[in-house]
Amino acid sequence: MAPTLWSSYEFDETEFQLTLGDHTYFWRIKAPTFADERKLAALFGKRPVNTTWEIAADELALTFGGTNLPHGSSPTFDPDGEGFVPALKVGDDAETIKNFLNTIPTEVVRQIWEKIKEVAPNWGPEFRRY
Repeated sequence: MAPTLWSSYEFDETEFQLTLGDHTYFWRIKAPTFADERKLAALFGKRPVNTTWEIAADELALTFGGTNLPHGSSPTFDPDGEGFVPALKVGDDAETIKNFLNTIPTEVVRQIWEKIKEVAPNWGPEFRRY
């Protein structure tokens, strides 16, 4: 892809960290772009009712910037271990990300969702007033 005027623009990013056992994992959150805002609006328009958790899943999928949480098939839980397989990769589609979120405890999803406001003040649970 050829460089554009915006190629050098640095988007805000934040990270949620979680320690499980001996390992610390992260979920990276990138600031949403205008295109992400439009995608979110389109998703809202497709459903008759937007529940709190549908909104959370949409926002988390659109702001996904990477994670080192292990895939279920990973031979090790150690992110630095040989053969480690992350659950998701940057560039995974929204449905793949949402399906992975379905495997995470609700409280952890809520904690990750709360971090979005650090890079997107109009996103996250406080803005939605559920």
